[in-house]
Amino acid sequence: MGLFDIFKRKKANADAVKENDITHEKQAENDCLMEFARRLSDNDRLVLLDLRNYYANPEEWLTDHRPQMAERGAESGISRLTPWLILADGLVEQGDACELDWNCDADTFVWSLNLLFGVKSNALPVRTQWMDPEEAVPQWCRILEEKWAAQGFCLASLDIGGDSYVMLPVKTSEMEELSLLAQNGGCRFVRVSET
Repeated sequence: MGLFDIFKRKKANADAVKENDITHEKQAENDCLMEFARRLSDNDRLVLLDLRNYYANPEEWLTDHRPQMAERGAESGISRLTPWLILADGLVEQGDACELDWNCDADTFVWSLNLLFGVKSNALPVRTQWMDPEEAVPQWCRILEEKWAAQGFCLASLDIGGDSYVMLPVKTSEMEELSLLAQNGGCRFVRVSET
């Protein structure tokens, strides 16, 4: 064995360690996203199953869900954001979240929030007369946070890189932990009133 063989072997070992680190880092991100999804969806079987199916075989999942991803402008392939788009769609489909354009009107805002499971199950009031039509989503969320302060809820949004809000009510006391989980999973989760 020559000197160059030793260097080749060291390089191969270094590359294997680096690849292993990336795999562990990716697995940690996936675990954070799954825990985040579990908590936001209240362990919804369909939401979690869709994410598990994606992680098991991303290419096959994308082939089977091409129209869904095309609607989001993400049909070009796998990206770091793909599982977050899957989560957003799942939360909306199950009635845990709503997706609203940044410039929606007050009536649409109120109507959409009143359909959410978390709003109904926690008896969180949402009234059109509280919303100034000249204002926008972040200001309306501030109003609701004031109204919901005694119940300890705020409206949070999953930042999926578009000009819409994928939002749902969450306990204010859980926001810091949920935001950290999202961040560690590769996404942002913020109070809408702070956007």
